[in-house]
Amino acid sequence: MPKKTSNLPNFQILSRILDAASEGLVIVNERNRIVYVNKSTVRMFGWEVNELTNQPLDILLPKEIRGKHQHFIKDFARLGPSSRYMGERQAISGFRKNGHTFPAEVSIVSENIDGEMFFAAIIRDVSKRRAREIALLRSESRLRQSQKIANMGSWDLDLKTGELFWSEEVYRIFGIEPKPNTVELSYDTFLDYVHPDDRGFVKSAVQDALDTGKEYSIEHRIVRVDGEVRHVHEQAITTFSDTGEALTMEGVVNDITDRKSNETELINARNAALAASATKTRFLASMSHELRTPLNAIIGFSQMMAQETFGPVGKPIYADYARDISSSGEHLLAIIDTILDTAQIETGTFALKEEVFALLPLVADTIRLLNLGHPSNVGRIVFPHLPKDVTLRADPRLCRQVIFNLCSNALKYSPVDSDITVNINRDDDTNGLIIEIMDQGPGIELKDIERALDAFVQLDNSGHANRQGGIGLGLYLVRNFMEAHGGHIALKSAPGEGTRAQAIFPADRVKHFK
Repeated sequence: MPKKTSNLPNFQILSRILDAASEGLVIVNERNRIVYVNKSTVRMFGWEVNELTNQPLDILLPKEIRGKHQHFIKDFARLGPSSRYMGERQAISGFRKNGHTFPAEVSIVSENIDGEMFFAAIIRDVSKRRAREIALLRSESRLRQSQKIANMGSWDLDLKTGELFWSEEVYRIFGIEPKPNTVELSYDTFLDYVHPDDRGFVKSAVQDALDTGKEYSIEHRIVRVDGEVRHVHEQAITTFSDTGEALTMEGVVNDITDRKSNETELINARNAALAASATKTRFLASMSHELRTPLNAIIGFSQMMAQETFGPVGKPIYADYARDISSSGEHLLAIIDTILDTAQIETGTFALKEEVFALLPLVADTIRLLNLGHPSNVGRIVFPHLPKDVTLRADPRLCRQVIFNLCSNALKYSPVDSDITVNINRDDDTNGLIIEIMDQGPGIELKDIERALDAFVQLDNSGHANRQGGIGLGLYLVRNFMEAHGGHIALKSAPGEGTRAQAIFPADRVKHFK
């Protein structure tokens, strides 16, 4: 059965079709007056049909281009199809009823009807497209600026064709002017810029990324067009097809030459500092040995004079002077021994001389000497609850030095007429041995405890520091001596609560404890 034909006149059918179009349609006569607009034009410009009918076309154009547009219309009418710039779609600005302008594209066609020329303008509002284009341009501009600031460029490689794309910053990193056709880019072109000594490594890294699907991330050198060698870091991911075929690699390249230069300078500076430190340490060790010989002679002869071993020295004051010389010499010798131990630790020549020995006599003898060597009102070292018998496998000289240094430190910081308590116990957790020295001094803040164990550090706690002098190596040596035995030192303290220093030996060094 044949379809029913619409009874609408052809003009009404055409008008409905034109009203349904998304683009605006404006028809003007040869006097440049509007004779027809469709609904899209009404929506686009904000005018009603009756407001536009018989109005000059200029009403839809910004004032600054109205005269120019009339000139184009006249040329188009006169030259016809040869005037291509009007027949093709052109960018213009539209003028809305509310006074706002908007970007548009227009193409114009003409037709002579019964001796009168009519022009039809087909108008497209491109505001949204233009906004997207502007946003894209801004985004690309920001990307270029960001890459330039970061000295980082982006690239992608078509693995099927070998074609390579570089962003502008990659060109700059490689020392190439970022202009079209400056260089024909390909994977082989890239390899030509890779330093010859790194080329095999780069090719292997790329192939590994393709074979395993792992991220491509390497550092290598490039040789720029001007011959300058630069260091770069590259990172990329590979895209694979559903069948596992490698399709593209997309990545970034970062110029890290300055970072590499700084790293080299830091390494050189570190090596120079280590060399200087080693030289200093060797010098101290050598000087310590050189000073010990004459000091031993001075101490020995001054003790003989003080004791009048070979007869009277004359006036009694001379014997006092001899004792002062001996005491000063012993103090200086102790400092030299400390420096010598430090030098041996820093040069790695420090070694234990181990023995199995009874610990308690060594502790008692060390404390006796300390109590004799300090004024009685400064402080007193007591050990009320020591075990009966402890046998230790260790270096007895160093154990004596550990106890001496910890007790000396406690005396140095303790208030007048206070007790320093020494205890020896088993470690409940490890079954090792703990030698503990507790004082009633001003204590140490938590933030300073670790620093107190460093070399040449002396804490100033409420004026108690430096009562007995020192060079800040006591706790540093204790820590190293204990670590050499496989143990450690622990400091437990708080301001106003005194300090508890623990020298902790591992269980395998305790041979007997009772």
